[in-house]
Amino acid sequence: MTAPRQTLELLADWLELDRAVTTAEATTGRVPGPLLIQRMHALEALQPLDPAALRAEAHANRVIEEAAQARYADRLRVDRLDRLIGEREWHEALTDPAVRAEALDNTTNDRIQAAQDAIEALISARVAALVQAGGSP
Repeated sequence: MTAPRQTLELLADWLELDRAVTTAEATTGRVPGPLLIQRMHALEALQPLDPAALRAEAHANRVIEEAAQARYADRLRVDRLDRLIGEREWHEALTDPAVRAEALDNTTNDRIQAAQDAIEALISARVAALVQAGGSP
């Protein structure tokens, strides 16, 4: 195998791994560590070993991973807030007399109050957990 052909194959390997890293980050919000390491090794094969460049690449990979994890955590927080808003809207609908009468037609007042209390407790617990986890209600 000639040197230029080998270089092209190494470059193709690196590009394939780089695309895999980009795809993983876009779809899951994370980049698996082993994939980053494979990409780094493919890059090392393309260039002479420069310790400073390798450290910079490792640092860049860590920063990319942390940023991807932060974006994924933010998405999870938004999803939790969306669910919480939906629960609040449901709670507000239950406090509307017409909706309550239709939804809970043959239920006694005690059971209605117990259901409302349970919903309020659930919402309060979720809000408290969200606030404790660093989100905002």
